[in-house]
Amino acid sequence: MRKFFLLLLLYLVQQVHAQEISVVSVKQLPKSSIGKSYHPKFSPNGEYLLLTSDNYSGLKKFDLKNEQVSIITEAPNAGYNVQISADGNNIIYREQSFNKLIMYDLLFQKATASIVIGREQELSCHGYTFIE
Repeated sequence: MRKFFLLLLLYLVQQVHAQEISVVSVKQLPKSSIGKSYHPKFSPNGEYLLLTSDNYSGLKKFDLKNEQVSIITEAPNAGYNVQISADGNNIIYREQSFNKLIMYDLLFQKATASIVIGREQELSCHGYTFIE
């Protein structure tokens, strides 16, 4: 009887947390402008994609409306665990080593903060927490 209730509870939890995704349209990105890009991340407002290389080097912004590509950085590791603020105006990415984070303002197109964190510390910014 106990197993039955556990299985029922597990089933109900899965049903509550299940999300339905509907595909509105499918569009191939132009290879000529973005080159080989991997690990895409959509902005919260759906206006752009952040792209990086297969080994997370560099970071590009691809504007989905006008299909323009902006190179944010070519730093190694920049595409690893990149975060976008809730309003989509700032991103936080790593630079060179895994303990240096850069905040980049997409409106002004420049880095606005550079933060070095020690081991086993955490940094919170725009509601995102980075743990080293």
